[in-house]
Amino acid sequence: MSKVNKDREIIIKGLGEIGGILVQVASAVDTELSCPTRCTNSEWKEVRKKTIRHLQEVIPKYSMSLTLPQDEMGISAQAAIATLMKIQYAYTHIIVMLDMIRGEEFREVYLDSLIDISKKVNEAMLTFHSSMLSYDATQQSLKSGLEIIKKLERQIDEENIIICRQISVATGGDSGFISYIMRKIVGELEHISDYLEDCMEIIEDL
Repeated sequence: MSKVNKDREIIIKGLGEIGGILVQVASAVDTELSCPTRCTNSEWKEVRKKTIRHLQEVIPKYSMSLTLPQDEMGISAQAAIATLMKIQYAYTHIIVMLDMIRGEEFREVYLDSLIDISKKVNEAMLTFHSSMLSYDATQQSLKSGLEIIKKLERQIDEENIIICRQISVATGGDSGFISYIMRKIVGELEHISDYLEDCMEIIEDL
């Protein structure tokens, strides 16, 4: 195996390990967003603790930068890592916002469209991780994964437009606290899908 191919495999393995932890975070966030009654349930405290631990577990994985080649491939790998760090931040922000909207007011304006967006983002995260695990010299898993993520990203964009309208209707056009936070959560979910597409494009070009 050439040095270039070996470096590429090491990089993709490292990115896959980061993706594996982020999949667990995505799953936990999706579970919370898919059931508004959990927002008043003490179970959220335990789920939150576990999710925060997963986010903390990501940080040591960034030490893969110690083994990155000092060339164009290394620069691209660094860009992919930076994009995954943005995803980590976005999920952290969502968790903070979920802490803020538990209660009756949230359940009154809760929309099923939020489930649709959350599940698509979760699927995109799973696709990213699966593409890393299935990588081989043909790079077919990367090409297939990128196509799926692009399709999901377009669907998420469409769902975002729909839910923002629905939030306005459900709240009577009120731009109060709950509707503001809900829009912010939806915005972060959309950012995650954008970041995943960016990251996959970087990796495909390694």
